[in-house]
Amino acid sequence: MFGFLARFILALLGWSVEGENPDIKKAVCVIAPHTSHWDWFFLLLTGWVFQQRFRYLVSDKEYYQAHKTLPLKITGGIPLNPKKSMVKTAVDYLNDADQLLLVISPEGQLAKTDYWHTGFYYMAKEANVPLVPVALDYQKQRIMIGEAVQISGDIENDVNLLSEHYDDVAGKYPHQFGAVRVRQGK
Repeated sequence: MFGFLARFILALLGWSVEGENPDIKKAVCVIAPHTSHWDWFFLLLTGWVFQQRFRYLVSDKEYYQAHKTLPLKITGGIPLNPKKSMVKTAVDYLNDADQLLLVISPEGQLAKTDYWHTGFYYMAKEANVPLVPVALDYQKQRIMIGEAVQISGDIENDVNLLSEHYDDVAGKYPHQFGAVRVRQGK
């Protein structure tokens, strides 16, 4: 039901979903470019298309504000533990869950960044789960789900493999999408 409704809404908006259902129980889904708050809406619909529940991290203050708690819970928000690092919190959730597709934006913000934050990589590595690239292409109005990338331990090589998925993709604000790379030695 939700899958049909989500495809219908996306079609009305002129959008399509390309790629296969990430038919794996656990993964870190790497969403980019992340240049608009609308990215969340398209990600939510994509989850419904595949009848998957994409989850995402939310600051504990946001999560526990009474007027925001229900929408964040319903849409897959996971509160960060202020006593743990973001990576440790995510790894704990991934290890404890039977099924969890955790969505992370390695840009970490809507503004342009010179380098991707590496937390997404270490979440996947420490939880021993693959990375699934997810691209939001506003220019061609498509959401592209890539094939899972198994962590090799060589972050630069693994990020280079991911970067191919984001070639020729434009965010809602293209000038805010930087290069897909991590700092040397990170």
